[in-house]
Amino acid sequence: MLMHAISARLKEEGIENYNLFTAGTSSFSNDICYSDPIRIKLNALRSRVTGNYGFVSRDSTKKLLSLLDHMKPDLIQLHVIHGHDFNLESFFQYVKDRNIPVVYTFHDCWAFTGDCPHYSMIHCDQWKTCCEHCPLYKRYSWFHDHSSSNYLRKNPPYPLWII
Repeated sequence: MLMHAISARLKEEGIENYNLFTAGTSSFSNDICYSDPIRIKLNALRSRVTGNYGFVSRDSTKKLLSLLDHMKPDLIQLHVIHGHDFNLESFFQYVKDRNIPVVYTFHDCWAFTGDCPHYSMIHCDQWKTCCEHCPLYKRYSWFHDHSSSNYLRKNPPYPLWII
């Protein structure tokens, strides 16, 4: 796993670091789980009902931010953040308010699409202008196609990740 390889290298250099994750267990000493399967399932249910994938998980994110307050990081590196346990707006407002640099490794395209992890799933180019009328929205919401509003929340004139 890339995250653990980076962490091991930092540790070799004597740099304190932590890996924060949301589900499961880990044998790595510096891994900290900040959510749990029940919370993730509840957030997934909220996402499916509202269609606001990436914007409903305030409870898990609040716990994450509390951990970050305690750690006082010099830098945060993000990997995959779309697992029903991360509220984009809360997190990016937090790092902006504290002027914490963020390195966001895009393992997929979810950060700049309305909903989907990769536009090549259906060879869609809507992400270039504005996602809307998503043919895949039912994968992410049972009732609502919020691909357009989610896209706009992720891609305002100054995106959340450009701070």
